[in-house]
Amino acid sequence: MTQPDIDLTSSVFKTVIEKTHRSEIKSTDFNRYTWNRRDLFLESLGEFVGNINNSNVIINAVFTTLNPQRLPEQIKIYGADRTPEERVDAIKFLNDLSNYYPYVLTWKVSKAAHLHGADVYLDNFSNEEVSVAWNELCAHHNVKVYPHGDSCNAFISAADLITRYIDEYLYARNLHLDEESINNALESCQCSNMRVFYVGHPELDQIVPLSKQKIDFREYYPKPMVFIIRKGLLEKAEIAMIENSPTWHRILNYASEINGAVKFIDFQKDSQYLKPGDTLIFYDKDGEDKARYIQSMGYDVDIKSISEFR
Repeated sequence: MTQPDIDLTSSVFKTVIEKTHRSEIKSTDFNRYTWNRRDLFLESLGEFVGNINNSNVIINAVFTTLNPQRLPEQIKIYGADRTPEERVDAIKFLNDLSNYYPYVLTWKVSKAAHLHGADVYLDNFSNEEVSVAWNELCAHHNVKVYPHGDSCNAFISAADLITRYIDEYLYARNLHLDEESINNALESCQCSNMRVFYVGHPELDQIVPLSKQKIDFREYYPKPMVFIIRKGLLEKAEIAMIENSPTWHRILNYASEINGAVKFIDFQKDSQYLKPGDTLIFYDKDGEDKARYIQSMGYDVDIKSISEFR
């Protein structure tokens, strides 16, 4: 699988790339520099979608809507293993579904297209509960989950930008979320190599969580991973400070170059995720001591100072 060869001719794209200093950008980056010009935002995203189409990449769009009147007894979730069955209304379920939708839409496309053995790149998702869709996707494909994937993986970044374009197009024209509207959005960019799929009522029993069992990401993170050792001085604000720093963008570019992903290390949980070839990035002497201590335990990881990314 090769990355699409896309000519980013838009002045907006050039501005965003220059401002972020990143090789992969996401829709929120776009929004940050065009928030007061929604027409320019939509036009630039549309240009990107047109370039995607010209690079012979198939665009598969998936959407979900639910009719509460067809769910008089609400939606059944859980019920597998020893987890008791619960019922939730359509709105609550749609909100929860959005947290793991990246793998649901991929599962839907792969089934509809009868795909097997594909490389699947998923942006990190927050709801980690297992469903039939997840089990089937992993059984038939090589699944990789990328933390910060929309900022360090070309495919995930492209999917994020295309999704945002469709959302902005529908909003600007006050259109409903349905197949016709999505087709109109894509056709307005002269897209011809596209498919639109619905996932919802017919697949409910396959996309609801089976139990409260959590997905073990250990075998799904890409190889290699880049783990950041925080200083721990600014508590919760520290992550925001790091993610808005110039060095953060360079770390993301490094992860993109090695086809990896970036995660802030959790010493209690991430020991099981460390693999040969992973990188630990430290900020100070204390972080270096921790990284070398981890190495001394036999973990075959590389160590880099944040100074290498300045």
